[in-house]
Amino acid sequence: MFVLMLMFVTSGPRAASDYAGAFLELGVGARPLGMGSAYVAVAEGPEAGYWNPAGLVLGEGTTLGFMHSERFAGLVRNDFVGASFSRRGWGAGMSLLRTGTEGIKFTALRDTADTLSFENRPYVLREVGSGDYVLLISSALSPGRLALGGSFKLVHRRLWEHTAWGVGLDIGVLYFRGGLRVGVCLHDIFGTPVFWDSGAKDRIGPSLDVGASYRRNLLHGLWSLSVSYGRKFKGGMEYMYADRVALRLGWDSTGLTAGAGISFRWFRADYAFLANRTLGGTHRISLQVKSIKVESP
Repeated sequence: MFVLMLMFVTSGPRAASDYAGAFLELGVGARPLGMGSAYVAVAEGPEAGYWNPAGLVLGEGTTLGFMHSERFAGLVRNDFVGASFSRRGWGAGMSLLRTGTEGIKFTALRDTADTLSFENRPYVLREVGSGDYVLLISSALSPGRLALGGSFKLVHRRLWEHTAWGVGLDIGVLYFRGGLRVGVCLHDIFGTPVFWDSGAKDRIGPSLDVGASYRRNLLHGLWSLSVSYGRKFKGGMEYMYADRVALRLGWDSTGLTAGAGISFRWFRADYAFLANRTLGGTHRISLQVKSIKVESP
């Protein structure tokens, strides 16, 4: 039952060739998730290192981002913390993702020679946990209307008494002209090997996301429409009123998504709800703190 649940938990917005990289598919940031994860052509700020590192060139100054979510009564926890800096067509970022499961109970019968019965009930032999960590170190450069970016990926996995390490690379491209953006990101471009201390080896296969977005001022606010395609279609929209209040709606191939956000001068809070026809809904909350824009000398 627990294995089946983990397979459902790790189904997410980005397709992979096998389950080795399933923990990377949960997505980060309530804003992208509320827009159906159709974010490859919208990516900006700390989350860009995950969705499309080329988006780090957008904006000016420094931004810190945080996200936390829990599934199945807190059994599975998903956390993100990141920072981005951009200035004059150059951007850089660093972020850390964690997916963890604690309190997995291993049981045994008190009398192993007998069958399960009212007198021979199981007891908790031990409690174990697992954790998957990904460190992204990202950079991007824009010589004009075209931005190029990359994310170096360091993977660490822990499953009970065993650990594993792996390294990988994501490459992203972003074209922007007026309100139009077109984005492409190739994740795990060479295939990311993950080596376990037991001698086993996993491999996270390459996956491609292609998308476009368009922004336009209409009805006293800024409308953003976005679509993307990897192995499945995703789409989303956002309406931002007076740069303060945002409403979002999307489709991420598993169900409808919705979200909202509120912004002040240097602070933004976002909420997303992800529907799942099999497992029910998931709530995500994220925060961003921005510095004052860097002035040119």
